[in-house]
Amino acid sequence: MVFFDGKIEFQGNRDVVYRGSGSIYASDTITIRNFIRFCGVLSCGPDWDPNTNLLTLVGGSEAPIGLTIENNSTWQGAIYVKNDFSQGNSVIVCGPVIAQELFISNNTDNCFVPFDEGADGMPGNSIPTLELVNVPDSYTTD
Repeated sequence: MVFFDGKIEFQGNRDVVYRGSGSIYASDTITIRNFIRFCGVLSCGPDWDPNTNLLTLVGGSEAPIGLTIENNSTWQGAIYVKNDFSQGNSVIVCGPVIAQELFISNNTDNCFVPFDEGADGMPGNSIPTLELVNVPDSYTTD
């Protein structure tokens, strides 16, 4: 499990392939945009097995939209966000999404792939369950 005390942004025409399972927490917003392919298998193919490779993004932002994926990006993994989730503009999301509300628009695809066990540190998969809280003045933003 990795924790960022602030926001996370992935952008700018990159392919990321992860191996194994785990969770990345952010106390602020998480954004994936502009041709990012973040996947559990090379080429983000249908042979992805979340029981082998499962990364979970956990957003704890108080902002109305806690996690955004946009502009021709792809995500294979789990998403848990304290508030709302948004995806749009030619986006593919494969894996479970847990949020208060889902905003899905403008030529997007979703595939909800079943898995047997959650990733290490995934909310609800470890004891105790963590609650993310923003601490005033604990970080700076641009």
